Amino acid sequence: MVRPVFTLAAHYMRMWDYASAGRVDYFVANSQFIASRIWKTYRRESTVIHPPVCIPNMEALADAGEYYLTVGRLADYKRVDLAVEACTKMGRPLRVVGDGPQYRSLKRIAGPTVQFLGAVSDREVHEQFSHCRALLFPGEEDFGIVPVEAQGFGRPVIAYASGGALETVRGITPHGPQVEDPTGVFFPEQTLSSLANGISFFEMQEYQFSPIKIRRHSLQFDAAEFKSRMAEFALFATEEFRQAKHFGGKHPLVR
Repeated sequence: MVRPVFTLAAHYMRMWDYASAGRVDYFVANSQFIASRIWKTYRRESTVIHPPVCIPNMEALADAGEYYLTVGRLADYKRVDLAVEACTKMGRPLRVVGDGPQYRSLKRIAGPTVQFLGAVSDREVHEQFSHCRALLFPGEEDFGIVPVEAQGFGRPVIAYASGGALETVRGITPHGPQVEDPTGVFFPEQTLSSLANGISFFEMQEYQFSPIKIRRHSLQFDAAEFKSRMAEFALFATEEFRQAKHFGGKHPLVR
């Protein structure tokens, strides 16, 4: 019943949204992926500041186990079904952390190697991150905090090559260029065969992944880095606004 009403109102909502965006002084995007959408929609530049991720303080990294891991809400767009089907088909152990509307349907297609842990405590999530073989990330996210969290524990990521993962994972592919200190593997399509091939490629290249270097890569997304960059941006924007008022509403350096 809502759809016809929205269809009638959508045109006016778009006009209002575009007009509102024109009154924004600065856009801050959480990824280059979103910055490109802002440009496409509003024709406005953005400053990219990645969101804060709580990287745990660790004296030593744990040894990897044999299981793959997926973490997050079990919703359609997360594409957890691909991880469940791929690990079922390949006979690989998979642990699924999270709950959501797809919980029952995913359990129906899961084989004996797939274990559903449901919603667990933060401490338990950290324990699963610490010992997984790799994180499977088959969805497309604006940024994607979960892959960064996994890398914070020194664990590699097998991710769909789209969205924020392209910025947070230093991924390798079978026919792509050499990557120094890789932190994961990219697969090109959101299909069962593509993810399965990505898992197989990861297992052939597993020797390349250094837990210490993976964790070191994740630190650039730590909360302290976010605070520093956001504070720097706020000071810049405030100073530019002050100078713009001094020069009659237009900054002298703006063409």
